[in-house]
Amino acid sequence: MRRSFVHYAWWVCFLGTSYAKADATSLEQFSPAPPGDWSFGVQSAEIEARSFAAHLIIDYAHDPLVLRARGERVGAVISDQLLVHAGAAYSLAERLVLHLGAPVVIHQSGEDPVDEPTGVTVASPEGAELGELFLGARVSLLPPATTTNVALAARIFFPTGPEDSFMSDESVRARFSVIVGGTADRLSWAVEPGIGVRPTRSLPATEAPASGTALTFGAAASYLVDRRRTLSVGAELLAHNVFVDGAELFADLGAEILAQARFRPGRGDFVAGLGAGPGLATSPGVPQLRVLASATYAPGSGHQPAVDPGFAGGLP
Repeated sequence: MRRSFVHYAWWVCFLGTSYAKADATSLEQFSPAPPGDWSFGVQSAEIEARSFAAHLIIDYAHDPLVLRARGERVGAVISDQLLVHAGAAYSLAERLVLHLGAPVVIHQSGEDPVDEPTGVTVASPEGAELGELFLGARVSLLPPATTTNVALAARIFFPTGPEDSFMSDESVRARFSVIVGGTADRLSWAVEPGIGVRPTRSLPATEAPASGTALTFGAAASYLVDRRRTLSVGAELLAHNVFVDGAELFADLGAEILAQARFRPGRGDFVAGLGAGPGLATSPGVPQLRVLASATYAPGSGHQPAVDPGFAGGLP
């Protein structure tokens, strides 16, 4: 126990003065679904947009990284962070989606926390910076006319961010998942278990286990509330659990939940979205609060009618 704390304190001191390259670690826990999907962070099992789609997502996170010592909060290494996620996607043969994206930090600030008993100081990052560029692909295994579909997805992240921040690993990492989901009348749903593969890295500014290969999980549901199918409301759960040495299943779980609403004016090609929700754990990268706003160009999917003639309730 004593040796572990000394090792932890040494690394924090080192980080506070140099942000050691050997421990460069991306704290990104929210990675957007491809443009055109109906959820912010959980992928659909079906093709949701014809051909080309693109989006911009504004992402505000409060307290995504907090220094804790002896079970108590010392201060926020990152107290406020504002990002813009830019993404584009292209659909082929009603089965395959190819997409890319990159987060850009517009603003970030922290408290430069100091742990008085040990003298440990952690410098907070400031200013704008680029995060990790990623490339992704998703293939639906069943025909688009089926009520329930299954898809396989992969995403590769490249270390395009600066070395002295929490926005980029120092090497390539990947994420793989299986999506099961579909549409039943007005309800869309998806479940996405997966695995994130990355080198083990220490996070000396926290008492959480080291980041590394992790189990991931997402679940989302959305309901179209009006007859013209222009407005939807829903919710999603995003979770991960590192399982490197020292991590425990569920005990080291990081999760957040988001409520969301999307509006497609006149059933056109543009969609506006809002989302917000709390973090459910204190894992690095999980904020106390996340707020999202999106603007998406996504030509509507062909499997949903513009008007539901049999709709007997809800909004006109």
